[in-house]
Amino acid sequence: MTLLIAGLLGLATVIALVGLIATSATPAVSPVVLSFVGSAAGVGPVLARVLLVVASALVAGPVLVGAPRVRVVAPAAGVAITAAAVTAGIGDAAWWAALAHAALVGAVLVLRSFPTAGRVASVLLTVAVAVEIAIVRWGAAMVLELLAAVVLVVALGLTVRASRYAVIASAAATALGVVLLVVEGPWTVSDLLGGTARGPVVLAQLLLPLLAGALSLAAAHTSGAGNASLLAPSDSSAPSSGGGTPATHDVVSLASGDSSDALPARGRATRRRELVRVAAGALGLGLAAVAVLGALPTSPQSPEPGRLLVRPVTVAGQSMALFVAPTAGGPTLIRLSSAPSDGPPSHSMGAMGGMHGGHDMPGAGWSIAAGGQDATFAPRDGAPGRWALLDVPADTRELTLTGPGGTATVPVVIGPTGPADPAVLAGPDGPECADALLGDLLGGGRGVACPSTALSPADARALTLAVTDLRGRGLPSLFLVGDDSPRSRAADALVRDTAARIGLPVSAAPTPDDGLLVTSGWAQARRTLTGTTEQATRTPTFTGGVFLAPWLLTSGVLSAGASTMLPLGFTPQEAEPRGYAALLTTISDDAAPSSSGYLAWAREQGRPDGDVRLFGAATIDVMPGMPGMNHGDRAGAWLPGGALVPMSGPLS
Repeated sequence: MTLLIAGLLGLATVIALVGLIATSATPAVSPVVLSFVGSAAGVGPVLARVLLVVASALVAGPVLVGAPRVRVVAPAAGVAITAAAVTAGIGDAAWWAALAHAALVGAVLVLRSFPTAGRVASVLLTVAVAVEIAIVRWGAAMVLELLAAVVLVVALGLTVRASRYAVIASAAATALGVVLLVVEGPWTVSDLLGGTARGPVVLAQLLLPLLAGALSLAAAHTSGAGNASLLAPSDSSAPSSGGGTPATHDVVSLASGDSSDALPARGRATRRRELVRVAAGALGLGLAAVAVLGALPTSPQSPEPGRLLVRPVTVAGQSMALFVAPTAGGPTLIRLSSAPSDGPPSHSMGAMGGMHGGHDMPGAGWSIAAGGQDATFAPRDGAPGRWALLDVPADTRELTLTGPGGTATVPVVIGPTGPADPAVLAGPDGPECADALLGDLLGGGRGVACPSTALSPADARALTLAVTDLRGRGLPSLFLVGDDSPRSRAADALVRDTAARIGLPVSAAPTPDDGLLVTSGWAQARRTLTGTTEQATRTPTFTGGVFLAPWLLTSGVLSAGASTMLPLGFTPQEAEPRGYAALLTTISDDAAPSSSGYLAWAREQGRPDGDVRLFGAATIDVMPGMPGMNHGDRAGAWLPGGALVPMSGPLS
């Protein structure tokens, strides 16, 4: 019979694993994103599902191991059926799935008096419980959580029966918990001990079976007559060696022996029963912890030298996203943004404040500290979120984020910064470099050089084609605004050479008829566009048009100008650029996609450069439904509250 049970359970588990693996796919997104994304279900549905899982386990486990008359089975069946109805009623499960689960629970309850049929039904219910837990996962975590659920159900049944095998089953559940911790994390002590919501739950699913095993072992070594299992007094499924039923064994002892010996024996039996009850409760809570794991975001990114660190942080109940640039110690760039909220974002131009993609940034009063050094977060021109430049000591292992009402710690690793230049990260082009590092990280890369350190061949080609096209459109002259970065200086030289070759004058000082071409970084570009827009309200200014370099495609820059044009080697309205923009919204509320970030991501995805086209950007609301418009109320918008549309075909 034992072999039959093991064979049925093994076969059913294998079938469930094959089915889950065949019908689920590992999300093709970075683990960083998954650390911000939890279950869409609220607390109520999660609690209902946990109740369903634990109650069903209390029905299946005892019947599976040959203790069908345990007191807890019948009430647990009622709870499980009720929980199944609740999950369907609140829309957390399909009605057919809830009915099937309730039918399995009822079948176990009805057939438990028939050893073979009852055990077959309990095997199916055990696998149903495991699938309920593992179906929201994928990959190795899915397999491990399914196996952990099966082992916990068996351990729960053995514990309730007070079997000597309960210790072994609890140890197996603990071992699976250790493997799940190694595979899924959290991988830092601070995260494990409460730095994330996942940490304590992972500890619970690991330590509670260990506690149950220790209690079962203590119960097994508590000598004396009496049955420790949670059996009904009339249960005759496990006869004792003395010829009476387990529940009447103490009575036999009292009648046939010295009462002074029988009373301590009864006390020991009571102690065994209490130990078994607590052990069963620990296993039930451990199973609940495994069920809750599927509703939580995955473990946050572990810090690595040379890579941008992006982590969810909670301070006094407020969820934030923290971005820490690679650091070897010294000045370190850090960005703070609000984590995604359930409510719709504000995409009005007033809410943008000219700084970010349309969501409210964290308010004042936030700071970051390490080794006695601290820095306050503040907005930066053209960039989303708030930024701080912190002088990090070389022996730092964690940063302390302080906000209104509380603090949080974030682990960091000091080491080589990789391709990114620390001096650039600490300078005015730091936010753009951090955004490129973010795109590279989300694409699975190992680091990227700061874009402002060199003019890329793709950008050089786009500028050359754009300047040539503008001359063909009749632009009378051009005025350039750049900065001291290597990219801007190279772009300035390239534009002047191209203009000279095609006969387009470049003005030494701005005139009203000029076209303005901005080749600086984000901060200078925003200030230039802000000044130009204000001046245009008083006097004719750059009537030839305002043009931007390709790397200035970000809402923090575009929102400062009423109407601009820029050459791009990709189309923001296409699926992949919109998908990248939507991906960013899973990390922060003030997500603002940029060409630098997108291109770093696209390179890691193997996306080739496309044809160069001129695009027009207008920061005015347009009628909804117009083709090609990037409205702020759509996921994946590159210019919330405005429009970004192609103004030419492929340039050549």
